[in-house]
Amino acid sequence: ELNQETIELINKIETICPSHFSGLTRLPGSTFTIRTTRVTREFASRKKTDEKARKKLESRYKNIKSLFEMLAEKPEYSPALSKLLIRMSADGIDFVDKESNKGVALDQYLKLLERSGIYGQNILVIGDAENDEEMLKLVLERGGLAGFVGTHNGLETRLRKISSGKLIVPSHKGTLGTREVINRVLEEN
Repeated sequence: ELNQETIELINKIETICPSHFSGLTRLPGSTFTIRTTRVTREFASRKKTDEKARKKLESRYKNIKSLFEMLAEKPEYSPALSKLLIRMSADGIDFVDKESNKGVALDQYLKLLERSGIYGQNILVIGDAENDEEMLKLVLERGGLAGFVGTHNGLETRLRKISSGKLIVPSHKGTLGTREVINRVLEEN
C-alpha cells in the first residue's frame, strides 16, 4: 500500500521541484491507500482538460517520471520510491503503489469470475491512458478483448505487441471510442 510516509515524500518532492508540478493540483480526496493524484486545474474545477493543458500535462509527466526515477537511485529515497508506479491518465498523474494497480485489482476480480465459469477470454476492458496499462495487458494476456480509446501512441504500441489481434483501437477516442468498441463487440457476437 502507499503509506503516509511515501505520500509525504511525494509532497516534499513537489515542494522541492515546483516547476515540475506547475499547472497541476492535488485532486481532492485522491489520497487513498494505493494512490495519490495530481490533475490539471481544469479537471479539478470540473472542466474538460483542453488540448493545450493536455500537452502541458504530458510534458510534466515526462519530467516528473524522470525526476522520480533519478531520485529512486538515491539511498534516502530508494525504499519508498522503488515501490511506486507513476502513470498518466487523461487528466492527471497518478502515483500508485506497484502492488495495487488496476491490473492487480482486475486479477482478483477475474479469480472470482472464474469460480462462476467466466474466464479471461470472455472479458472486455476499455482504457484510455497509461494508468490502465496493467489492466489492458492482463486481459490481453488472458485472451480477452481490450479497447484502447486513448491517444498515447507509446501505450498503443506496447499493447499491439502483446495483443494477438484482440486489441480494438477505434477511429474515435474517449467516450465516442468507447461506444465504437462496444458496438463492434456486440455486432461480432
